[in-house]
Amino acid sequence: MFSRFLSLPIYALFLSISHYGYASPLAQHIAESYQRMAAAQEMFSKDAEAYCKKTPAFNGDKKQLRESWRESISAWMKAQHIDTGPIVSENLAWTFQFWPDKKNLVKAKVDAFLETTEEITPDKIATTSVIVQGYSALEYVLFDKEISKALLKKQGCEYLMATSKHLQVTIKKLTDYWKDKKNQETLEVNPKKASMVINAVATQIELTHKKIALPLNKNNAFFAESWRSKNSLTNIRDNIVGLNALYTDVIKPWVLKNRNDQLKMREGHQLDLEIQAAFKTIEKLASNKGPISKQIKDNKSNLVLLEKRLKALKVLLGEKLPQFLGIMIGFNSNDGD
Repeated sequence: MFSRFLSLPIYALFLSISHYGYASPLAQHIAESYQRMAAAQEMFSKDAEAYCKKTPAFNGDKKQLRESWRESISAWMKAQHIDTGPIVSENLAWTFQFWPDKKNLVKAKVDAFLETTEEITPDKIATTSVIVQGYSALEYVLFDKEISKALLKKQGCEYLMATSKHLQVTIKKLTDYWKDKKNQETLEVNPKKASMVINAVATQIELTHKKIALPLNKNNAFFAESWRSKNSLTNIRDNIVGLNALYTDVIKPWVLKNRNDQLKMREGHQLDLEIQAAFKTIEKLASNKGPISKQIKDNKSNLVLLEKRLKALKVLLGEKLPQFLGIMIGFNSNDGD
């Protein structure tokens, strides 16, 4: 983090709020985001095991398994903005996903890993490259037409179940950490945390913008996130849904707090309206039907408009919002390779 300044009124408000048994609204937002991840991943693990055991509900059909994967990555996308706790201290974000993958390293690493003749266990997954550990790798084995045939073999199913179990263990680290009230309380006693929240928002919107700008600028859907599953735009929408929840649960009260200053109160309401309208517009554009590969060819205007709206939201969340709150921030973008 590169926090520099935190206005005292914002800090006072930050300390004063507690929410439904959690130490603060921020603690609740983080804990519940990871609880949703845990629930989705538990279901995916059960479906992976059922698929590999060829229970009657599956009988070799990957459709339900793929939908479970979509639910799991959706929960991750909605939590991706969280930038404190073990996700940072243990550098766990790469465990969940490897992107950008400009050199198609996911394919190369997973292909090589599946050549092993040793039993594939969660412990073995935990000690290998993060590239083969997360949702990007699982997407490859579930949606790639050639490699998905590996799931019909012993090694492919061992990999599927071991990777899903490893993700469960990793998510449990996060849920267990944020169940602890002492850890929750660090979010309300540290005066830098409000700046951390705004910094996390700015960092995430920078990354989310990159998710459309990179394939659009390259005119190639292969540079998009989750292109194999045709989930690229859904990921963007879920990022925005997660940011919107963080804004509503945590940040909006800061924006609307100036009840004794009429001018500041009007400015806050106007900023709030602009941010909410931007979230709504982007969610709608990212929900436009059709994979990004098809839209690049046939409906590029929608992608161009989405990129412009995300760029405008970057200004709102990364410049106007911190300026209004009196918070100076800095953030690191992440290239992925």
